[in-house]
Amino acid sequence: MGCCASTQVEQKSNEENQQKGGEENQQNSADTKTNSPEANASEEKKESKNEETSIKAYDRMDNRITVHVIQGRHLEGADASGASDPYVKVTFLSKSNPDQPLEQSRTRVIKKTKNPVWNDGIVCEGIGIISDCQSITLEVWDYDRASKDDFLGAATITGTEVLHDLKKNKQNMRGSALPVWLPLKAKDNKDVGEIQVQVSVIEDANTLVIRDWTHVLELTIGEGIDLGKMPWFNNGHSKPYVRIEWGTQVLHTSKLTNIKNCHWNEKAYIFVHKENNASYYLQITVMDDSAKHEAFGQGVVSAKRIFENKEEEMFEKNVPLSKIQIELDKTLSASNLAAQETAAGECGILTVSAKLHAKDHVQARYYDAMVDHFDTNRNGQLEKEEVQKLLLSLDIPEDPDQFFRKYDEDANDIWSKTEIINMLKDYNFQRSPWMASVLENFLRAGGEATFDAHLMTGVTEPPKIGNERRIIKIKDRRTGLVIQENIPGYVWQALQLMYNSSSGRVFAKQMSSVLTKMSRDKGKEYDQKESAKEIPHFIELHNLDMSIMANKQVEDYATFNDFFARAIDPQSRPLHSPDNENIAVSPADCRLVLFSNIVESSIWVKGSEWTLANLLASRYAEVGEKLEGGSFVIARLAPQDYHRFHWPVSGTVTKITPIDGALYTVNPIAINQPVNVYTENKRCVIEIETGKDRFGLVIMIPIGATLVGSYYLFQKDGTKLEEGHEVRRGDVSGEFRFGGSTVLVLFQKDVVRFDDDLLRHSKEKLETLIQVGDRIGEKTIENSQP
Repeated sequence: MGCCASTQVEQKSNEENQQKGGEENQQNSADTKTNSPEANASEEKKESKNEETSIKAYDRMDNRITVHVIQGRHLEGADASGASDPYVKVTFLSKSNPDQPLEQSRTRVIKKTKNPVWNDGIVCEGIGIISDCQSITLEVWDYDRASKDDFLGAATITGTEVLHDLKKNKQNMRGSALPVWLPLKAKDNKDVGEIQVQVSVIEDANTLVIRDWTHVLELTIGEGIDLGKMPWFNNGHSKPYVRIEWGTQVLHTSKLTNIKNCHWNEKAYIFVHKENNASYYLQITVMDDSAKHEAFGQGVVSAKRIFENKEEEMFEKNVPLSKIQIELDKTLSASNLAAQETAAGECGILTVSAKLHAKDHVQARYYDAMVDHFDTNRNGQLEKEEVQKLLLSLDIPEDPDQFFRKYDEDANDIWSKTEIINMLKDYNFQRSPWMASVLENFLRAGGEATFDAHLMTGVTEPPKIGNERRIIKIKDRRTGLVIQENIPGYVWQALQLMYNSSSGRVFAKQMSSVLTKMSRDKGKEYDQKESAKEIPHFIELHNLDMSIMANKQVEDYATFNDFFARAIDPQSRPLHSPDNENIAVSPADCRLVLFSNIVESSIWVKGSEWTLANLLASRYAEVGEKLEGGSFVIARLAPQDYHRFHWPVSGTVTKITPIDGALYTVNPIAINQPVNVYTENKRCVIEIETGKDRFGLVIMIPIGATLVGSYYLFQKDGTKLEEGHEVRRGDVSGEFRFGGSTVLVLFQKDVVRFDDDLLRHSKEKLETLIQVGDRIGEKTIENSQP
């Protein structure tokens, strides 16, 4: 097998060869030298030498190898029933220390099957492990609770195969092979089934946390004024503190015990991007630690107001606190947020000040201060011993050697000026508690560093999934707010019944026919004229903005389903880069997650039969091979969303394949359970050929769900969508009737590069609230479809 990977290493010897070749051309001797056998042999030696140079470079990097164990088939039956309870043990063997594996881990156990679907990723990470990896063994075992586990078979991937594509693809930063089926061998070398795996290699894992920024926002929480307006606040037991949210970053002040004098005067330093974060809101909440962290006042400050201020100039604001629940998605309208900024402050006032420090200034001050404080030999660089002094001074709880190598990009045992500055791009470094301490001291000119300033503390709150999740948190891309989805009661009851109880999960499959009948009956009910009386309540429940609708009056809709599948004013959803067909856009107003490689989606989709073959059903035989290892988009529509879907790319519709099925809910609580929502629900596989110069084959799949008994496919002019139709990016392609649903989009391998913020949120298991026509990624530069 070939395992695609990559490297991006400057090769001085290669550049020198090119320069020498240019000089030889000027002397009219290049042709003779190039065509001679001696010259060809010399070039081969040079290429081999360059490969060795490349390997030595990434030997010093923090490499990562991931083995995605997807599924098995035709395994041996080890139980009395004729089936097995198989799991896979993955071992990364070392060349340098054969007796000590680089990593050893195992997948989960799949009960009673010969054709298991694991969708588990086993990761091996460390310095230089790519070249140190002798082989990767995959042993399939049958789990037995009462006795010793039974060996079923094994397969091996050699280290040479892992390195093969890394040498071939030197211009890419990372890569992965296509999924392959490996034969499993028993101890007697007999064939005992197959296992499907995919290997991903990243030569420098530190590149995964690089985040662009333009400024550092210095934020100060001052004092609370009139916080005693709330009666319970004066009970003498309150311990108020302030919670700050900027996107997914959460910080809080210390907790006070003197409620009559709420002076915090604490700072935070936040890395921001003035262009990308222009529509963000800083969310501020005063909490009470003595009342189970109850919030009694919330306020917002728009990033636009802060960014309008001159750099290094202080922005000051008295933030009014009110009872408005900003964290609910139904309060996200621009009018609500604007009103919140200028509210009367029914819960008091919080004084806030902010200052923007430009990137150039921060980098210069950071480098100068690092050298001033830690460069003992005054050579303008930091060596290992000096970095150890840095770690001790800042109380950084990391291994000194690993910390040093992490930022020693050229592996020469010295931090150069560029490497010191590049530390500021590290996403984790930006959010570390000691980074704030560094900036507090180093952004101030002159004076000794004390590292004891009054600083806010970072809080890590990973979103819960599956049956642990009682609320759904989503990230609004426009405002940067992390909010709670407003789940209608009928949806919540179904979710609780089916997925948050053991009996519900056991009988979920049996209940699918009940859900299907209920969905069809509800669809018929909402097609009746009497159903129009439900429209005003629905608008109020979800606080819908009627001004963006094509038909703005309730009376314009004959039935509830007509309203549910309403059109909107095209001006309210502008298409990103309308003249650039290399940009892929969101197919819907939705809550979106996406993955560069479909196998990575297993952190989100937990269906026990979740495979590309099961998703595409009958179409897999013809187009499945093209899409293996491809990129994957999940665009989930909640009931309150605009329920028409649009084309994410332009092209020709070559095939439309309806697939009948169940109507499970597509809510994340269900998706995060071992219920096969995407592979069993009613859906339609729509194949779009975009051309070799763009994205190649793209597949869009609208999926029905609970209370969505139907979808309709049509063109912009209202005519029925048919095979052979030309479609334009951003144009409407269909609609769902009542309920929430999902649109999936599949791209071929390595044809699209998704936007970093969307990838980051998805890896954090956080959906992003996004609008139809918004950019989600662009065609990769090196894309060339076969």
